[in-house]
Amino acid sequence: MMENMERFPKHIAIILDGNGRWAASRGLPRALGHKKGCETLEQIVEDCARLGVSYLTVYGFSTEKLEAFRRRGRSAYAAFSFLYEKAYFRCQCK
Repeated sequence: MMENMERFPKHIAIILDGNGRWAASRGLPRALGHKKGCETLEQIVEDCARLGVSYLTVYGFSTEKLEAFRRRGRSAYAAFSFLYEKAYFRCQCK
């Protein structure tokens, strides 16, 4: 097992995209897609910590997209901000 862990990546980068479209394609509210995406990201963060990944880069939204959400009063901005704060707090605790 140890030889496999030596080959395991220390830095993983992911791009979050399509959560709203996923929900819409199933006839669900887009906000539910963003909520599911946040839950999935939370699990990824926990798994990376458990597996010893040193760095996890997450590209969630461009600043332009976040600003567009904020201007429209959409909940994705608040959800992403909450997720960031939750992840930051978790990282500080470990």
